[in-house]
Amino acid sequence: MDRMDIFPTKILLATDGSEDAALATRAAADLSSRTGCELYVVHAWQFVAPHSAYPGEVLENHTRLNEQAAQELLTRQVNRIEEVGGTVANAFLRQGHQLMKS
Repeated sequence: MDRMDIFPTKILLATDGSEDAALATRAAADLSSRTGCELYVVHAWQFVAPHSAYPGEVLENHTRLNEQAAQELLTRQVNRIEEVGGTVANAFLRQGHQLMKS
């Protein structure tokens, strides 16, 4: 059996932007580079609604801001991978329970 047959062809890196995620990011980029595996990155976020007298307006504004912050975090992670010489095949942003639907 060829040694490369035991390696996966795809790597999925789930990230939350934490220090532990940074370590996993470097490891995934290194493994992907060494093996030629495609690297996929996902960040999942969940909206937590603040309390307000006008919940409709707050919900829409905060949802948009939370999603924007989540997208920025994901973009930073992809950029870090590329800075260390890795290549990201695709990046995915998912909100809460949508992870199970896709």
